Amino acid sequence: MPFKRSHRAVLASIGTLALAGCTTGDDATDDSPQGSSPTTASETEPSPTVTETPTTTSEQTTSSTPTPNPEPPSTIDAGWPMPGHDPGRSNFAPEVTGPTESVAELWEVTTDGGLSAPVVAEGLLFASSENGTVLSLDARTGEERWRQSVGGAAFTPRVMDGRVYVPTASSIVALAATDGREVWRADAPNRIDASRSDEGQRATLVVAVHGAYWLSGGDAPEVVALALEDGSERWRREIHDPWSGPLFASEERVFLSTGTHGRIPWRFDPGSGSVADEPQRGNDFPAERFVLDGTIYAVDHFFGIVHGDGWTAGRDAFATGPDYWLSGGESRVYYVPNVRGAPTTRLFALSQNDGETAWSADVGAGMASRPVVTAETVLVRSEDALACFDPADGTERWRRSIDGIGERIVVADDLLFTTDGDAVRAFRPP
Repeated sequence: MPFKRSHRAVLASIGTLALAGCTTGDDATDDSPQGSSPTTASETEPSPTVTETPTTTSEQTTSSTPTPNPEPPSTIDAGWPMPGHDPGRSNFAPEVTGPTESVAELWEVTTDGGLSAPVVAEGLLFASSENGTVLSLDARTGEERWRQSVGGAAFTPRVMDGRVYVPTASSIVALAATDGREVWRADAPNRIDASRSDEGQRATLVVAVHGAYWLSGGDAPEVVALALEDGSERWRREIHDPWSGPLFASEERVFLSTGTHGRIPWRFDPGSGSVADEPQRGNDFPAERFVLDGTIYAVDHFFGIVHGDGWTAGRDAFATGPDYWLSGGESRVYYVPNVRGAPTTRLFALSQNDGETAWSADVGAGMASRPVVTAETVLVRSEDALACFDPADGTERWRRSIDGIGERIVVADDLLFTTDGDAVRAFRPP
């Protein structure tokens, strides 16, 4: 599979450490490789091509002077290791600063297969493709570290404790993060696939410190628990209506949504699979859910009502729309209702204590994405702009065109990563 890197990525990598193909002895000692061997960057060098720097529309940049190219960081200390950032799907990275100034393209890599959303951990970026290849890149420079085939269309990876967990339509595959060796493979013949991204409201795989959990379909749907060490099945629990994605987890529980109107989800003990009480009846429509610091936050699919710890924020304040997005934050919940026919989409910052609106801001025209929240930024992509806000008071930090920026965005330190079709790109403030 050919991979192409931009001219800027080639220049940025000059003088950096030659990390491609390097491994540590931890996985080699503890795990026996299975399946095919990965191809490392030393075996296939990507071909450089020249691409143009995206045009920025930041309100802070009014001069016609060309924006300088960003430099790669010396290290990347924090990441975005799985869809939603964490097993609770909060979409909040408290350890990440975020890009507080407008960004420009740092590097670009293209492939010959459609890519999943990216994830970033331990300075590496991982993405899966429709042709079954899992790709690992140096997140600083875009240099390829390894690629590995998992034998079928692959969904967004999850990274935890040195392993990359890759869902396919019929299996869960664990790879060593350092070199892509297959560590174990668990059959999942009836795994429910929601979409190529496998990260939206219907996400059907969650990886937490206590195990990996997936949804099995059929006449008798089940939640199946796997051991992270070897992929062995620990338990499976049959469920009944109502249920819908997403699967998400805290340190004490595994949760499965009961859909719209069902605020009390299925709650499984991660050790035994026993169900804590009966879930509240809802329906099979997807409903945005996440857990943060022990509290489940939810939004009603039909009416846009947001639910927190003992409070609701009513639809009259936000109007109704076809899609609703909800993300966590430091003492706030960030809410985007995509309202039909609205000239602009708004972002609401709600207090986690009582649901009151702390501030709101215009995001842009058209449908907007789920907010990506860090310690110092809230990023929302609309159909015409990527906007960044200060989480403290909603002040707009910067705004730029979406040229080159796909709908799937993650952040690490002050870098922004995105995939769009067959391209993965990194952005950073110059």
